[in-house]
Amino acid sequence: MDNLTKIAGLGPKSAQALQAAGITTYAELAAAGEAGVRAALTAAGIRATASVPNWPVQARALADQKNA
Repeated sequence: MDNLTKIAGLGPKSAQALQAAGITTYAELAAAGEAGVRAALTAAGIRATASVPNWPVQARALADQKNA
């Protein structure tokens, strides 16, 4: 499990919502894309913020750093 809160704009509540949806790593978040992230947040009753579209991009960069 990766620390998803390292992503700018992604706080603890959003991280918990993503984890509940099975998104626990940077690679999984990147693969989920914006639509998957929004679906996970909506399912948890959390309103998506303006930074959500950038989360998968940041997650991909963090996953690439981790695997370098």
